[in-house]
Amino acid sequence: MKRVVSCLALLVLLVAATAATAEEKRKAGDVVWAEWKPNSWFHGKIAKVDGKDFHIVFDDGDKSIVDASKIVLDRAPKKDMVKVDTRVLAKFKQGRFYPAKITKIDGDRYHIKFDDGDVGKVTLDDLRLFGE
Repeated sequence: MKRVVSCLALLVLLVAATAATAEEKRKAGDVVWAEWKPNSWFHGKIAKVDGKDFHIVFDDGDKSIVDASKIVLDRAPKKDMVKVDTRVLAKFKQGRFYPAKITKIDGDRYHIKFDDGDVGKVTLDDLRLFGE
């Protein structure tokens, strides 16, 4: 019983450390995609970090305070970081990114299903990872 409790405690610490590391990667000056309103993600830069709140200056000059869960670094992931069922922001039309899930990987093409039900195929350069 003690071994099970110790393993569970270790697992909780590992998950917490991983989440903290992901948040620590985002800092003032980072270029990001951030959610302005539900399902409306816009490009901008982190101006200031205040705990879990990120002060964002969007490219159009608008400003907002956004929760850490609504920010994604604007950089393509490494291939080994993307698997089926990975939650991502994926490029749709006119260079805009929207929340989606990877449904299939076919060589260098990633089949995605957007949260609104649309589907598409993109390359690794058209993906951004949540939690990074």
